[in-house]
Amino acid sequence: MKTILSILAMLPFLTFAQYNSSQTLNYLMWGPEFIISNSMPYDYYQDVRKRDELIRENHVNTVKTVKTKSNGKEKVVSESSYNADGLPIKDVNEYATTELSYNGKLLTDVVRKHKRETLKTHADYDDQGRIVHITKHRNGKLQSEYNYVYYKDHETSLVEHISYGRKQKVFKYVTAYDDLLKKPTKAQYFINGKLKRNWTFSCDDKGEVLPKNVTEISSCSYNARNNDGSYIEYYRTINEGKVYLVENTFSKDSVLTDSKQYYNEKILIFHATYNQRTTISEHFNNRGKRQYKYSSTTDEHGNRISWKGYYRNDKVKYGYDCVFGENDLVEKVQYIDEKSCLNFEYTFF
Repeated sequence: MKTILSILAMLPFLTFAQYNSSQTLNYLMWGPEFIISNSMPYDYYQDVRKRDELIRENHVNTVKTVKTKSNGKEKVVSESSYNADGLPIKDVNEYATTELSYNGKLLTDVVRKHKRETLKTHADYDDQGRIVHITKHRNGKLQSEYNYVYYKDHETSLVEHISYGRKQKVFKYVTAYDDLLKKPTKAQYFINGKLKRNWTFSCDDKGEVLPKNVTEISSCSYNARNNDGSYIEYYRTINEGKVYLVENTFSKDSVLTDSKQYYNEKILIFHATYNQRTTISEHFNNRGKRQYKYSSTTDEHGNRISWKGYYRNDKVKYGYDCVFGENDLVEKVQYIDEKSCLNFEYTFF
């Protein structure tokens, strides 16, 4: 879990902070599971991995979501179905109908239909259960495909995206590794064979990127341990001479307690505190002025019972509160900024 959180904290500096105009590069860097899961219906009231686990444990067959307005009028906004293994197989909502198919427990096809449009995503796997090829079709016509070559486990050495349209484009993200240390040493991003971005992963023993005056992108990480057993993980990147710093603080039990991100190594642009059941995050622009603030609270089982967004004066702007049953399945979501709520109805195998 520590590694996952660290990666998530670092990714905005490798993607969104520097390439918010390049969705393709983000897709290449986030991995094949992100590509295919991006085609699936999304439930933001509960951690997806935990939600899937609860669906299996409670042998859920269907979930109906009913929206109730303040005048008592009800409307079914979505209906989801699961198979006996707890895997989603169909979702029908007011926007689209999505159907999912599997080879065993590996998701192979996601078909999303909306009015006259049909979008299909298909995935092929190798004998280790890793995605090696993804295709995306719109109304039967091939729109794009992805190819993956792995260095080891789920670390890729090559990710290729081919986009079909008026002009075919080929995007490649190539990573080189040190065979002895089993760590990445260099990454490159190509469009139609032309090099667009370079990453190097070289640091001294204090975590400084070497050298400081490079115009390409450089990244590195290092740890600093405290006497009480807690420690801080630092990630530094350089892009066009500007330094981006991510600073994650962990307890002696490797629990993330605080996360900061800096622009040009001095200006705070993100700060999150993790205090047992409450998380507070603040987002700032490159001048250090706060733009957004959010809070999230969980119960003793890790269920998100409250989420809020705030104005700059710290007054609540929007959000929702959740009620969970004894089996930890969400039963009700009450919106703070609206006089309406969602109720969830379940059937079981």
